[in-house]
Amino acid sequence: MDNFLLEILVEEIPARFQGKVRQDFEQLLIAGLEAACVKYDNVRTFITPRRIVAVAKLESETVAFVEEKKGPQISASSEVINKFLVANNISRENCVEKEVNGKTFLYAQLDHASRRTADVLPDIICNAIRQIPWARAMHWGEHTFHFVRPLRQLFGLFNGDVLSFSLQEIGVSSCDHTVGHRFLAPQAIYPRTPDDYFTQIGSAFVIVDQNERKNKIADQLKKISAQITDDLLDEVTGLVEYPVVLVGHIPEQYMSLPREVIVTPMKVHQKYFPIVENGELAPKFAIVANNIAADGGATIINGNERVLNARLSDALFFFDVDRKKHLVSYRENLRKIVFQEQLGTVLDRTDRIASVCGYLCDLIRTPLLSSNTRDLLVRTAELAKCDLSTNMVGEFPELQGIMGSYYAKLDGEDQCVCDAIRDQYSTADDIETIFSALYFMADQLELIVAFFSIGKEPTGSKDPFALRRAAIGVLKIIRKFDLSLDLLQLVRWIAENLFSADVSVPVRVINFIFDRLRVMLKNENIPHDIIDLMLKRNDDVALVCKRASVWCRHVDEINRWSDCIKRIQNIVADNVDTTLDTALLREPAEIDLFNSLNSYRKLDSTVSDDSVTQQLKAMIELEKVVTVFFDEILVNSPDKDLRKNRINLLTSVLQAL
Repeated sequence: MDNFLLEILVEEIPARFQGKVRQDFEQLLIAGLEAACVKYDNVRTFITPRRIVAVAKLESETVAFVEEKKGPQISASSEVINKFLVANNISRENCVEKEVNGKTFLYAQLDHASRRTADVLPDIICNAIRQIPWARAMHWGEHTFHFVRPLRQLFGLFNGDVLSFSLQEIGVSSCDHTVGHRFLAPQAIYPRTPDDYFTQIGSAFVIVDQNERKNKIADQLKKISAQITDDLLDEVTGLVEYPVVLVGHIPEQYMSLPREVIVTPMKVHQKYFPIVENGELAPKFAIVANNIAADGGATIINGNERVLNARLSDALFFFDVDRKKHLVSYRENLRKIVFQEQLGTVLDRTDRIASVCGYLCDLIRTPLLSSNTRDLLVRTAELAKCDLSTNMVGEFPELQGIMGSYYAKLDGEDQCVCDAIRDQYSTADDIETIFSALYFMADQLELIVAFFSIGKEPTGSKDPFALRRAAIGVLKIIRKFDLSLDLLQLVRWIAENLFSADVSVPVRVINFIFDRLRVMLKNENIPHDIIDLMLKRNDDVALVCKRASVWCRHVDEINRWSDCIKRIQNIVADNVDTTLDTALLREPAEIDLFNSLNSYRKLDSTVSDDSVTQQLKAMIELEKVVTVFFDEILVNSPDKDLRKNRINLLTSVLQAL
C-alpha cells in the first residue's frame, strides 16, 4: 500500500468544534474511499487550531467491480426501456432479468474497471471537505461555500507525489508545500512523504497530534502543581499548535476573595489553570501560550497578569459593595427579574418554592427530618435566588448559588441553608445531604409543574426548559435518600394550590416523570412486566424502585400475585367500602384471610431492603390465602349482608396491597 497525506489549512478553528470535526472528517474520508472501492488501512486524522490532517495507507488502484442497476419491468414500453439503456450507455445484452416480489425487472450490468487511486482521490477529498457538518459555518468574500473559518490552503501527497485538486467554489487549488507555526516558522516547507511531513512540521513548531499536544500541556502543568480539569485541558489543547506553559502571579490583596471568585475568571474567561500548593490556592496561575518568546515569556506573563488583575479588582469591588447589605435585602430586587412572562418574576417563583418546601415536610415520610427542617427549608427558599441581583453574580453569572452561599454564611445563616443554596445548581449525583436534596427536589418539581401548567411541556426532541433533566434529578434524589412520599399527591397539591392548573396537569406531570423512571429501571435490567406492575400500583417512587429491584428476582410469584389482584378487582369493581362485620366471618378461609391481612398491615412500611423483602414474603403468603379463599368461599352469597361483607374484605386486601 502507498502513503497518503492531506492537510487543510484554515483560519483558527474554534476549540469546541475540533473533536467532533476530526471524527466526522475521518468518517467522510473512509466513506469516500469505500464508495470508490479504494482499499485502505490505518486511516488517522489530526487537528490543530489551523489545520486538519489525514494520513492513510491506500492501494495504488481501485478494485474493479460490476454494478447492478435496477431498471424498469420487462413488461414496460419499449420507450421506457430504451431511455434506461441510453441513460446507462448500455445495450439490451448488458442487462439481466430478475424477479422481485413476483415481478420481473431489468438490471443493468455496469462494469467498473480498475482506476488509479491518484485519479479518484481529488473527488474523494473535495467531497469530504464539502460534507463536513459544522455546528456553525461562515462564508467569506463573494463565495457561497460555507466552512467554519476561511479555508486558505490545500496540500496532499500520494505515493511521494503532490496531489493536484481544487475547490472551485472558493478558487483554492492544492499546492506543493505547507507552512509551519504562524509566528515561529511561517516559511514554506516541502515534505514528500507523511514521515517527512511530521518531521518537518514538528521542526516548524507545530505538534499536529492533538493527543501529543494535550499530554505535553498536562506534563508541564503537573510540574508546577496546576489544577487540571479535563474540559479546560481539552479546550486549551485546541487553542495552540506549540504549547508553552508560563506562570503568572496574583497580588495578595485578591487572595482574600472566595476561592471560586478567583478561579472562575481564571478558568472560564481567561483559560488559565489555578495553581494549588499544600492543598490551598496559591497566588499564581498557569498560562498556556502559543509562542516561544525571546524574553522568556515576560511580556506574555505581564499582559495576562494585567487582564486577570483587572477582573479580580472588579470582583473585589463587587464583593465589598455586596457585603454592605445582608443577602435577604436583595430579595426585593427579584421582583424586577422576570422568570417567564406567564409565570411571573423570580420573586414569585421563590414564594412558590417556599410553599412547596413547607408542604413537602408535611408529606414526606423519613426519620431524617428534624423539628426545624420546615423553617430552615422555607428560609432557604427565601434566600436561594437572592444573589441573582447582587453585583458579583451580575458580573460573573457562573457564580450564582456559590455567592449566595458565601453571603448567607457571612450573615450567620444556618450551615445547612448555606449548603442548600450552593447545591441548588448542582446535579442530583453531587448532592450529599438530605436537606439540600429536599430543597433541590422542591425547586425542580415547582419548575416542572409550572411549565406544564402553561402548556410548555417537552415535545419530541425539544426540551427548552430542561424539564427532562429536572425530572431525572427528582427521581435520583428520591432514590438516593429513600424519600418515601406520594409523588402524585405532592404534584397535585402544587398544581392546584400554586398554579390553579387544569386537573389534567398532575396526571401529565406524573406520567412524564414516570416515563423517565421507566427508562431508568429498564437500564437496570428490571423486567418490563415488573416495571409496568409497579408504576400502576404505587406513586411512591422510592418504594417502587426498592420493590422493583427485589421483586425482579421473584417474577413467577409476582405474576401469580398480579393475577390475584386482577381477580379481586373484577369482583369488587368500584366498591371502596372496607367496613367489616367480624361477626359475619364464619368460614375458616375468610377468617384466615382476615387474620393474614391484619398481619400484613402490621409490617414495617419503610423502603429499606429488609422491609421490602419482608413485605414481598408476606404478599406471597397472602396470595396463597386469597387463592384458598376463592376456592372455598362463595363471594356472591345469596345472603346480601354476607356478600357485602366478603366484598368489603376483598376491597380491604386490594387497598392494602
